Amino acid sequence: MTASRQRTRAGALVTLMVLLTALLPTAAQGQGRSERVADTDDPVDVSILLSQFAHQSAPAVSIRIVIGRSDLEPDNLAAASIASEGGVLLLHPPAPAAPDQRVLDEIAFLRQNSGCAGADPNGVFIMGGTAALSADLEDAIGPCAGRVAGPNRNATSVEAARVTLDFVRASGDVPDRLFVARNDNAADSASASAVVAALRAPLVVTPRDSLAAEVEAFLRSETFQEIIILGGPAAISDPVVEQIVAAAPATPVVRVSGSSRDGTAVEVAQLFPLRSSWAMVEGFRPDFWTYALPAGPVMASRGAALLYTNGTTGGLGASAQALSDFPPTELLIVGPEARISTQTQADAEATAFGP
Repeated sequence: MTASRQRTRAGALVTLMVLLTALLPTAAQGQGRSERVADTDDPVDVSILLSQFAHQSAPAVSIRIVIGRSDLEPDNLAAASIASEGGVLLLHPPAPAAPDQRVLDEIAFLRQNSGCAGADPNGVFIMGGTAALSADLEDAIGPCAGRVAGPNRNATSVEAARVTLDFVRASGDVPDRLFVARNDNAADSASASAVVAALRAPLVVTPRDSLAAEVEAFLRSETFQEIIILGGPAAISDPVVEQIVAAAPATPVVRVSGSSRDGTAVEVAQLFPLRSSWAMVEGFRPDFWTYALPAGPVMASRGAALLYTNGTTGGLGASAQALSDFPPTELLIVGPEARISTQTQADAEATAFGP
């Protein structure tokens, strides 16, 4: 399935229903609905279909659009915090690829009711330097485009965190939580993508065994009410946690983890404010992040936290208990049957809604 823009006037009603759904309490078993979204295996189309799912009609106000490369995840790990709830992460073929018309068309649709005067805080943010996404892409997007980049993946995440903090402060709010994840695996960052989008919380990444200098400097320059470490000691070692505590001695540091990546996703989901729904993503293949990271901001707008499943062979895993304990008003299956089989979807529906 390829992404194409087919919109109707019913889009405004769908958007209203989405907003109302996010305010509803968790459903009792036997109540609720299930839907498969982003039913494709092309990463660019995955992100566009998710954007279309979130925005049935053109946004009336400007939203934040983040562009990340479609082949590698490091620059995208902190993208959800910039996009935040209501925004999108669109994937694009890496440099030296020419600007992809599918992505340009989606940007044009999303911004058709938005101007671009000077530095737009709700503009288009390209993750990484020109070695990641070409200068031609930036030129094709136009004056609303800007780059979020550093000399390495740790520094890029810090730059993304600063952009997020600028948004938070511009709205008159005070930074609350900071999330810290490993820099060499997307499992924990992706599981938190809906949470950080909903909370408008920055996320930074660091090596497992040593605190990145850029992250340490950031911690010493900013103040948060809480720092959340994503994953167990195999993801972020205890010595790194001690370095974080030393860099931010006045801030409580909490580790959120499970015994496996799907267990960690369940624990992270408990941080989602006013959660009413679940979104299931296949979370174990090397390229799983091409579904999970773009899904984060979109699912935040649906009141849905992310759960992982080993989609075609491993069943529901740790996610089963979450589905049973917290029946959703909406269960969203992200990806095609080759990622999450119809049997796994049926098992999830039976667990969430009852037979």
